Parts: sequence; C-alpha cells; structure tokens
Amino acid sequence: MRAAQASHTQLRQLADFPSLILRSTFGEVHNQISYSKESINFLNKG
Repeated sequence: MRAAQASHTQLRQLADFPSLILRSTFGEVHNQISYSKESINFLNKG
C-alpha cells in the first residue's frame, strides 16, 4: 500500500515536471519581451 502511494506521488511529480519547465520558460520569455519593449521605448525617446 505504501509503495503504491509512493509511486503515485512520483508519477504526479513527473506529470508536473513538463508544466514546471513550460511555466519557467514562459516566464523567462515574458520577462525578456517586456525588457525588450522597454529598451525599444527608451531608444525611440532618445
């Protein structure tokens, strides 16, 4: 019983893994895009 619970938890962690990667990657991209927009605005003002 305990072993089954452990494997179930591991499976859930594995299932969460891709979404974690996607979330962190999307966050990185989002930060870079907003940073680029600010840089472009700064360049346009100057």
